[in-house]
Amino acid sequence: MSIFLIRHAESEANINGKTLSHASIALSEFGHKQAQALCSQLPKIDHVNA
Repeated sequence: MSIFLIRHAESEANINGKTLSHASIALSEFGHKQAQALCSQLPKIDHVNA
């Protein structure tokens, strides 16, 4: 069994240093690229616990 702990990619809040709530905050353009790069490197999985 493998366990992967992954922190979120760069978000708009990371860029401007402001967060107003715990609501979902959009990823920046760079954050989307980071997420796509990560997905291409992870092995295929059939189950996720979040």
